[in-house]
Amino acid sequence: AVTASLAHSTPAWAECSSTPTTDIDNGVGPLGPAGFIGDSTGMGMIQLGDIVGQLRAAGWGPVRASAICGGRTFGTDSFSALATVAGWRRGGFDPQLWVIGLGSNDVGICEDRLAECRRDIEGLLTAIGSDRMVAWQNISHPRPTWEAAWNQALSDAATVHPLLKIADWVSAVNANPALTTWDRVHAADPAAYRVRAGIAVDAAARWARSNAVTATAATPTAVGAPAAFEPLAVPRRVVDTRGALGGARLADRGTLTIDLAGVVPADSSAAAVNLTVDGATGSGYLTAWDCNGAAPTVSSLNYAARAPRAAHAVVTLASSRFCVTSLVATDVVVDVFGSYGASGSLRFNPSAPVRLIDSRGAGAAALPARTVTQVTVPAVAGVAPQAVVLNLTAVEATAPGYVAAYPCGGTVPTVSALNVDGAAPRANLVQVSVAGGKVCLFNLTPMHLVVDLAGVYGATGLRYQAAAPLRLVDTRLGTGGWLGAAGAFQPIALPTVTGAAALTMTMTVTAPAGSGYLTTYPCASTPPTASNLNHVDGETVANAAVVGGGACVVTKSRAQIVTDVTGWWVT
Repeated sequence: AVTASLAHSTPAWAECSSTPTTDIDNGVGPLGPAGFIGDSTGMGMIQLGDIVGQLRAAGWGPVRASAICGGRTFGTDSFSALATVAGWRRGGFDPQLWVIGLGSNDVGICEDRLAECRRDIEGLLTAIGSDRMVAWQNISHPRPTWEAAWNQALSDAATVHPLLKIADWVSAVNANPALTTWDRVHAADPAAYRVRAGIAVDAAARWARSNAVTATAATPTAVGAPAAFEPLAVPRRVVDTRGALGGARLADRGTLTIDLAGVVPADSSAAAVNLTVDGATGSGYLTAWDCNGAAPTVSSLNYAARAPRAAHAVVTLASSRFCVTSLVATDVVVDVFGSYGASGSLRFNPSAPVRLIDSRGAGAAALPARTVTQVTVPAVAGVAPQAVVLNLTAVEATAPGYVAAYPCGGTVPTVSALNVDGAAPRANLVQVSVAGGKVCLFNLTPMHLVVDLAGVYGATGLRYQAAAPLRLVDTRLGTGGWLGAAGAFQPIALPTVTGAAALTMTMTVTAPAGSGYLTTYPCASTPPTASNLNHVDGETVANAAVVGGGACVVTKSRAQIVTDVTGWWVT
């Protein structure tokens, strides 16, 4: 009887109806779109608390809100949040931020059974997606054990879902019981509903701008001695599981050992490689490491289902070997561009990003298929380039294809430095030998190319210190001193590594609020006209980056940022 009465209890302000209460504001805000789903308490948050207006005032937009008396997480009818999520997406609304005001009716089913409450919460979080930000309001309830079980399940979910933030309504109620009516579920009056809506909006502010926190940055572990670079005269393909070269297709969470003996010198402590996945069965990531112990919590490449995706990586070696593992089943391609070891001959000279080529200029047509573009590589700090570090970006490709990078003067090798799956911008780092001061780029299909210089290798400069891969920054968790999505062009200073004149990293953007790009640069300078990776709305994308010490990163669109260090450079 108690369950039935609470499931359809009447708010203090209106007759409870089974017809959804909705509100929409189509204005575009700088933080991106947001959606609110609630029950009868959510109806009050919409009509009296003006949660849509509060979200818009905070910078979100467009904003859509829907709440229904008796609303819950599970089911397929109009009372279910799952149905609302599916309906919004069919209509083209799939916001980066989801604000949830549910649970008071769910506890009528799960009661104080923690596992069942967790099941309901996990079901909705799975439907929303792990790349979406969620602000979920906890509940107050007349049954203390039910309230405690639900709120504990929600807290447990937040420990494993880094993009989940709890809006702490119950603490406000405990501090001021007058905020609720007799049933301890609904807010007492319009002012209390505004407070309740404001708590939810404040929780969402975690993703409005990244905040500096006191988390101590982890210290990476050096592997071997500082080394010099030795580029391959011609980049070489060593693995292509599509044709059984070097191994078989990876299964879910499968591991492939890659032996570079005979490809790189025996004293090599690391290798510069291009990793490509093709035919993945779902979205996921690839991790490369030196095969010592279990795979570390880092990503070398992020990918979507089916589409080929590539990323450059500098991987630490153990006895000329490294390992890769994939979250889901996929084919893997590995191309080698060079190595680092005692016998290497070249040293690195980092450059603030400089744009060398942009074929889009003045309304120019896309480069035709099978075009070879010559890139003249300038000296850096007076050092003549014998090899170069470039960031390549393909834009407006008219068909799936790839870009190959190689020293000019030879034939196009069977390798890829960048893969494209359509018109969306795709970027990748490449380290390649220079011939006659030039590097050549071959594009298989029509596209525009943008080329940014990151540094050159020559007779003098820095040596590379290989390291065990380590997560240096994760704004979703506060790792590395920053918590919350970085705002548009908000500088995020990366933790320093003792003795490092420059860092080699894998940079990842996840849950971005719109299309855009990421740029790494020396903090002491102004962000340059250059990019390290490009993404579309909501996409997770990774790419390698090399940047001088005192490094900062900015994104065009608000986004979460993850940085994995793979090594650094010393004098």
